[in-house]
Amino acid sequence: MKAVVLSGPNHLEIRDVPLPEADREGDCLAKVEFVGMCQTDQQLTRTGLPEERILGHEVVCRLPDEKPFFVLNDEIPCGKCSYCVEGLTSHCSNLRELGVNGDGGYAEKILAPRTYLHPFKFNNPALGVLLEPLSCALRGVKRILAALALLPISAPQTLIIGGGVFRNQSY
Repeated sequence: MKAVVLSGPNHLEIRDVPLPEADREGDCLAKVEFVGMCQTDQQLTRTGLPEERILGHEVVCRLPDEKPFFVLNDEIPCGKCSYCVEGLTSHCSNLRELGVNGDGGYAEKILAPRTYLHPFKFNNPALGVLLEPLSCALRGVKRILAALALLPISAPQTLIIGGGVFRNQSY
């Protein structure tokens, strides 16, 4: 299959690579339809990684014999470390992030746990790549609201400044 491989700082190549093979129970091979490019991809491209990697974690894909499009949850906790056991999976000691420390979606196919693919319906399925940054923003707001609830004042005000991941983007 064709894939864009980061092989060093500022060095991306389109290559023929072997199809990924399932090495974990529950993994499935999905056809990549759309992939976003975010600041993480740009930073990793600038700095490079210790080993070659297929980037891309804002992925919309399809599964054989299933109609809907799926969006990928790219952060896959181990489920075994002390953080995972406590339910703090975002702090997992062995977190696998597709497109960062595992191959991602800048390829024709991606291997991912079936339980981390979530169906969605949009008139334009390409918009599915925005679900990952949207979920990050919603999680951030949720954390801010939780922190504000702990403040001993009655009506705190919050000002959020910055363009975030959407700065300098044109659609």
